[in-house]
Amino acid sequence: MQIANPIYDVVFKYLMEDNKAARIFLSALLGKEIVGLQFQPQELSTDFGQEGQSSRIEFTTGLTFYSLDFAAQIRTQTGKERQIIIELQKAKLTNDMIRFRSYLGRQYMNTDLFRWIVSRQGWRYKSGIPIYAIFILGKSLQEYADVPVVKPQTSVRDHHTGELLGLKGDFVPSLFYEGLIINVPALSHRWRNELETLLGIFDQEQIDESHHIMNVREGDFPERYRPVIRCLQAAVQSKEMRNKMQIEDDFLCELNDYEFRIETAENEPVRKGNKEKRRSAVLATNCRAESQARAEGKITTASCVSQVAAQSGAELGGNQPPDRLVGCRDRTDFSRVKRTNASYIGY
Repeated sequence: MQIANPIYDVVFKYLMEDNKAARIFLSALLGKEIVGLQFQPQELSTDFGQEGQSSRIEFTTGLTFYSLDFAAQIRTQTGKERQIIIELQKAKLTNDMIRFRSYLGRQYMNTDLFRWIVSRQGWRYKSGIPIYAIFILGKSLQEYADVPVVKPQTSVRDHHTGELLGLKGDFVPSLFYEGLIINVPALSHRWRNELETLLGIFDQEQIDESHHIMNVREGDFPERYRPVIRCLQAAVQSKEMRNKMQIEDDFLCELNDYEFRIETAENEPVRKGNKEKRRSAVLATNCRAESQARAEGKITTASCVSQVAAQSGAELGGNQPPDRLVGCRDRTDFSRVKRTNASYIGY
């Protein structure tokens, strides 16, 4: 069975826009039944195409970083319903933690995300809606390289005794969030439970040569997760979806090239500095050798210019004629050598 690769932002967005599939997927991650789900991603519209041709494709902010905000109504073990905010962030890299924090901070700063609480004394006040953060990471966390799903938890304890008190009331849930980290590279054939089996849709060892399509067996997935698989199966049959995946590939290729050029430009001063150090070292060695040879009467000043220059060029890896390479600074015709060397040594 072929499905679209949800590691692509456009495919994952397609999956999350299917309300039934999204509820099943997020319920499995939270370990709680979601009875209602609403989301509104931040969109970035980009025009692609050549002059005279334009196809308008919508992506969420950042093709290497994707964020979705959900308002979810969950049913607790006691049968009561409560509202939570799900902050889902999918990233291909793990080194942009400031951006992770800024997206979470945006949720805490949103004054609309509250509910009214009535105290035992009858006072009515606002309390922040609890936030549950989910991170789907395309690059492995080195500290947890072999763990497919990492679950940080908020525990409330007596500071003196260490006794576990549990989450009570609204103060702690309003200020401290729980979360889940999906370590995608660790999912390769390590499906130890139903959740990891569902997350096997991200297992990149099942991709084809294009990286756009994954080959899975529907029978490997529990029946209640089948709507997620069928949603991704429908996506792979869409020509528009395949075109969007190709656009994402092209964009990331250009982005990688751009980052490489930036890194090269940043390292250029260091490279030039190392080259100048090597040039100075060769120059000093040649000057000492020339002085010693002249003192011993083995060479004349005129012949030394070409000999030393040729040696300097060879040691610096150059193939320029002797009169274009670095000469010796103590020769009598230094001014002429300096001018002819201008294009080579940066005068």
